[in-house]
Amino acid sequence: MSAALSTLILVIVGHFTWEGALIDLGPESSGVIAIALLLGAGLGMRSMTRLPYLAELVGLALLLPLRGPLSDALFAMLPTGAIAVGVVALVTLAPLGFILGKQVSLVSRSSLMPALIGFCFGEFLVQLGAVGFMPGLFTGLIAAGLLAALSETAQPAGLSAAEPSTRAGWQAYWLGISLGLTVVVLRRVIGAYEEPVGGGTTSVWIALLAPAVFVAWPVTVLASSPWARRLFGALAGVGLALALLDAGDALGMYEVPGRHVVMSRTLHSHALGSPAVAEWWFWLLALGGYIAAALGGALGTLGVRSLSSLVLGVAGALALAEGVMDVDPRELRGEPLPITYLGPMTLLLLASGAALVSSVCAWAGRWGPLGVVLLVVPFVVVPPERQYPFETIRRIGEPGIDGMTRRTRADAVVFSTFGSDVSSPEGVGRYYNTFTDREPYVLPEVFLDPEFALEPTDAHAGHDHGDESAEEVLTAEEQRAMRHFGLRISGHTLHADHMPVGPEGSATRLTRLFAPAGRSFVFGLGGELLAADLASAGLADAVDVASDVPLGFLQRAVLFEELGLDSGFPGNVTDDPGARLRDAPAGAFASVVVSPGPGQWPGSAPLLACESLERMRRMLADNGRCLVWVDTSSLSAGVLRSRLAAFGSVFGERSAAFVEMRELDAPFLLLLGWKHEAGRPDADSLAARMPSPWAQGFRTRMNDLDDLAALLVRDGPGLVRAADEWPRHRRSRPVPFVADRGGWTAVAEVFDEEARLGRVITGTRALAPWPDGLMRGLVQHGAYSMDLWRLRSQVVEVVEDVDWDAFDQEWIEYATAAGEDRGHPVLMQALAALLRPLIEEGNFTRFAMVYEQAGAGEMAHWRLAMLEAVARRQMLEPELALEAARRAERLRTP
Repeated sequence: MSAALSTLILVIVGHFTWEGALIDLGPESSGVIAIALLLGAGLGMRSMTRLPYLAELVGLALLLPLRGPLSDALFAMLPTGAIAVGVVALVTLAPLGFILGKQVSLVSRSSLMPALIGFCFGEFLVQLGAVGFMPGLFTGLIAAGLLAALSETAQPAGLSAAEPSTRAGWQAYWLGISLGLTVVVLRRVIGAYEEPVGGGTTSVWIALLAPAVFVAWPVTVLASSPWARRLFGALAGVGLALALLDAGDALGMYEVPGRHVVMSRTLHSHALGSPAVAEWWFWLLALGGYIAAALGGALGTLGVRSLSSLVLGVAGALALAEGVMDVDPRELRGEPLPITYLGPMTLLLLASGAALVSSVCAWAGRWGPLGVVLLVVPFVVVPPERQYPFETIRRIGEPGIDGMTRRTRADAVVFSTFGSDVSSPEGVGRYYNTFTDREPYVLPEVFLDPEFALEPTDAHAGHDHGDESAEEVLTAEEQRAMRHFGLRISGHTLHADHMPVGPEGSATRLTRLFAPAGRSFVFGLGGELLAADLASAGLADAVDVASDVPLGFLQRAVLFEELGLDSGFPGNVTDDPGARLRDAPAGAFASVVVSPGPGQWPGSAPLLACESLERMRRMLADNGRCLVWVDTSSLSAGVLRSRLAAFGSVFGERSAAFVEMRELDAPFLLLLGWKHEAGRPDADSLAARMPSPWAQGFRTRMNDLDDLAALLVRDGPGLVRAADEWPRHRRSRPVPFVADRGGWTAVAEVFDEEARLGRVITGTRALAPWPDGLMRGLVQHGAYSMDLWRLRSQVVEVVEDVDWDAFDQEWIEYATAAGEDRGHPVLMQALAALLRPLIEEGNFTRFAMVYEQAGAGEMAHWRLAMLEAVARRQMLEPELALEAARRAERLRTP
């Protein structure tokens, strides 16, 4: 038990160090970070140097909090570049890894099984957020104290009778290479379902080693003699090699597409039946189950003395995959290459070969390495038709139109859809997986009758219809709606179903309002879109972008043309945000913007750490402003609080937080901060940029500062209190992403009813509190599903009906809020978004009941008036319908 707990603590400390190093060295340096840590740990476990145990614990307690400042000091002295990153990684991480390796002395008193169990439980706790409990100093002290206590309480025990001889180190080394390469492959291809990040890698370890433990346990008991160990080790190595080869075929270009479609549908149905487990988890378990079983058999024949060799093998595999494997031999011979990256199949071939070498080492002992040549030859002379480069990998079950080029860890793909009746084999209407402005909000039925003809919306702007009839105009709009473009990063749609840019964009409307004109810098995934929008709006004479996954020139050109942006922006794009944060000149930018990205995607969490925000603040000019967007989708309230606390600790009372609705979906939060009083927004400058266009109606209205005040969540004093009361997201205390019920539920946890716009913007009056019941209604909407459109889509699975009791509870809360403030913009927007699906599905009876009892007819909101017009017409009340349509026309003009 002591050995398992000791391993668990070491795993948590290792992840703590990993998360902090990602902030300083950048996500692109993840391979270098892993190599430095594992190399130091392996050397520490193999080292015969005897250090005082107290000295090791003191070193562990000090190196954890000092690693970050030491990184900054080294970067200040070294020239920028990859060499500097490698030097900093070795200096700051290898000694820490060495001490962690020395601490495995407690584990060495037992067998390998407690170490495996402790590793699995440690990874599971990391997945639940164990890394973010305490600051770095306390983490080091507590970890050192617990390790000391475990060392004192553990009973010394000799090696078990089943402990293999030291020659098993070679077998463990080759198994480590096989294991490391397999994890690299799975981490890369998991991007087809979910973005591969630190948490994703943790999931891979859990999925591989947790089942392996259940196989290794009986193998440890059965392998009670040297010959039994050799036999089990050899058979397990052969089985692992065959499992990896079979996995390579499963990851290949689809020779039998129908089989993969069937598998995709099966996984999708399982995921729908178990919402607590993501779809890609089912895929990972299906692919890695037999790999884990064979791996467990091999690990069961090893002893703890082989652990150091296993760790060194994993480090060697990471070094091979990150460095050597990125160079194709054909490139060295001067042959043309479409893509230089060698794909997953090449890595799996090497992993399979390493597993076979481990079987020979297990059987032949010290003479085993001599058989390496005989085992490698078959893989070198594989026929060319079987040497798949596997550069192109489609997500299982998707049509060829969504074919994508895989990158090392992530990819950015521009995809298109061709109408609302197009469905993927999984049965999901892909028309709803874009972020383009699909249609004008004014419903098509209005244009069918000349009496209902209103002023054209944004979708009609730029079209000279002449004498075309309303029906012909509608046909043109339908043709336009047949072509939509979106952006997918590693198989995940960015800003799904929401327009992120433009005057009414979910991420640019408030950006255009607050961003000062001048030089700008944009960080984060999809930052090119915000940069182009700033340039198109005339707010950036120069703008640079730093994104972990640059979109590429072709993707940018296609997206910019479709979204109506300029074809480019005056600046450059880099793929290392961490380096730009360190090296950017101080006081050089009028605005620094962080694009919204889900918390589990690379780059999102490190950019919201205290040290990163402090560097952004240093980049600002005296009148500059920092605009940080936070996507609340699946973001737990605790993690959201840490984001706000970090921002408040850096900008103090010169800060504010606004909410930007995306219909009733999980909203965005905009964290606004300025460096000096010269950067504080004032009423006159903001009023000059209003009113905001409201032709589509997908955002709340923005006619004056009162409407802006309705979006305020916290002001400067509220963020200062957050910094004092809530845990901050520091570099020394990274807070990992933990999937939870986010959205409005998390926003409600950070909402401050005492917030006042007058404390943020000079020359404005105080803000009236949100009406009672409004936030409760928004939170209630996240408790049930209202995807009514899926009931009519061509789907494979059966979609459950709407929870109408929860629906009734939601609109009753809105009715309560209407009794207090009927004209609140957020209230009217929420009610319109709730009622529109009822119109689209023809549920006019329920619509009329909610519309009347909530008092929507008395609200000055053109979307609500237009919905009434359509409903009246369908209920054969033409006069009332025409009256409502005319009222909507009057309300549409600010």
